[in-house]
Amino acid sequence: MSKYLTGADLSAEIDKLLAEPGGSHAVAFWGRGSEDRLPDKGQGDFRLICNLMSGGTNPYVIEKMKLSNVKHLSTLHAKVYAGAKSVVVASANASINGLGLEGLEQAKWLEAGIQIEKSEEQSKWFEKQWNKAEYVDKFAIEEAIRIWERRTPPPINSFADFDPNKERLPLLYWGDNSDWDISKASVEEQLGPLTPEIEALVDDSLWVQTEEDAEKLPPGTWLLVWQQGSGKVALKSVPPEWFCTGRILKNSFVFTGEDLPEDSVLRSERHDLSPFPLDEMFLRSFYSTINSEKFIELRISDDAGPWFTDRRIDLTREFWKSCKSEYLRLVNGN
Repeated sequence: MSKYLTGADLSAEIDKLLAEPGGSHAVAFWGRGSEDRLPDKGQGDFRLICNLMSGGTNPYVIEKMKLSNVKHLSTLHAKVYAGAKSVVVASANASINGLGLEGLEQAKWLEAGIQIEKSEEQSKWFEKQWNKAEYVDKFAIEEAIRIWERRTPPPINSFADFDPNKERLPLLYWGDNSDWDISKASVEEQLGPLTPEIEALVDDSLWVQTEEDAEKLPPGTWLLVWQQGSGKVALKSVPPEWFCTGRILKNSFVFTGEDLPEDSVLRSERHDLSPFPLDEMFLRSFYSTINSEKFIELRISDDAGPWFTDRRIDLTREFWKSCKSEYLRLVNGN
């Protein structure tokens, strides 16, 4: 007997099978929160095959699971959830749609599947894939993280679809229009002759305050850059903009009137693939949130130390959650 499943009914049946001890699941892509659906939050009795290296599986999630239960297979695209008595074959991945999206970003995708009785044929198929697959170890996780961080998810059309619970969120960066002078010799050593194009590229770069900051800004990191005005508040007259990090330039400039050379980070060429549009409703929620007393630490810097401290990164996560709440409040007219 088979049953056609969609929407909430499909999700409910998948949840039952994932929670069942002894399950055997060959599901290509796994996203945030899927480990909680497995026995003992991913530490219990189950076997799982995923596609770890295509950029569709969140490796931070797999890392939380009991790795002796997990294998990966680069050719896997199936979504087969198997318990003791029934199996669901579906289009639905485990909390991710295979396009690099998670949470709110995938909520609008329509999924469907078939529930069938467990069969010897299905069991043999799983065992065949299990024997072909490789166990996930720390080296596989490290490589998968590099792939995951370099992926380019489809852009979302509105801040309403932005997920503030993602592992890597855009960082916040502010400037105050301080004047600087390019260190010509150092820049030419790294980029070649200082043509007008190179000069413009360096002028558009951002100050990297310390080595610790540079480590937090690998290529492809998104920053929301805004201007600080008097009173340590974000200027509304200069709208924020997106900046995607590229190469770090060593000793690329000096602040005007000073002698100490400073590092900067160049803008990546992928700047047109921003996380979401900075529309009027977002800007209202942004200014209301960033200029609140709760986030004053994100508006005041310590020139002697790194800007991107663990404390500020944690506070940035809280900022995005608060900003999203404010945005939804404004959209709903509350």
